[in-house]
Amino acid sequence: GVKSVAILDNAVPHEKRIGDSFLTDYFLKAYSGFIVMSEAVEKDLLSLKPDARYALLPHPIYDHFGEKIDKKQAREKLGIPLDKKVALFFGFIRKYKGLDLALKALALLPDDYLLVVAGEIYGDFKEYDKLIDELGVRNKVRLFVRYVPDWETPYFFSAADACILPYKSATQSGVSSIALSFDLPMIATNQGGLKEIVWEKGTGVLAARAEPRALADACLKYFEKEDRARFLENIAKLKKERSWKNFALGILELSEIL
Repeated sequence: GVKSVAILDNAVPHEKRIGDSFLTDYFLKAYSGFIVMSEAVEKDLLSLKPDARYALLPHPIYDHFGEKIDKKQAREKLGIPLDKKVALFFGFIRKYKGLDLALKALALLPDDYLLVVAGEIYGDFKEYDKLIDELGVRNKVRLFVRYVPDWETPYFFSAADACILPYKSATQSGVSSIALSFDLPMIATNQGGLKEIVWEKGTGVLAARAEPRALADACLKYFEKEDRARFLENIAKLKKERSWKNFALGILELSEIL
């Protein structure tokens, strides 16, 4: 008789495994209601459970990593040159997150572009190391392939000019919420809920397709053509809207009708 609400990051796994359908169905039947954080997850939930009672509440902005750091200081700390256009790929490195697309896009960009990769690898990083050498972009990449503790996170986001989200599939992104907390605009592929946070809210540039040339063009547009001050204005507005308080109130409102 206890009401239970599940927060769904994904209703369908990014990487399929045997038994997923059975376990997902078993899980969904156990809850009274659901919180979905993007239209993509809403669609997946209703395809699996058409009668689901739910609320769509966007992912709140992370606010526990501390304050921004002076860009010069952050780059010196990480050994990143001051004269580069820096895009940050942050978080767990998994196939669907498209690091290979970012590397291939990097090969199409001028030498003053730098990709910083920071996060733990799912599997083996050897395939990316091989790709870096095949593309000849070793001098345009800085690798921090390891666990990044909370205290170090501000250095990466403060050192970057943009956060890059080259996902091949997506629902929403927790990394985007960290980027927003540090007032960092994004360059993303047009996948899942990324459009809702990047394009519709005007917080960065969206690549037309999840492929290297389109991603490279998005990078060029961001650095060479866009008025980035506009992105910062939109980020400031969004940070007020997407508070943890509002998220909690949304959960309480849903629980009242269950």
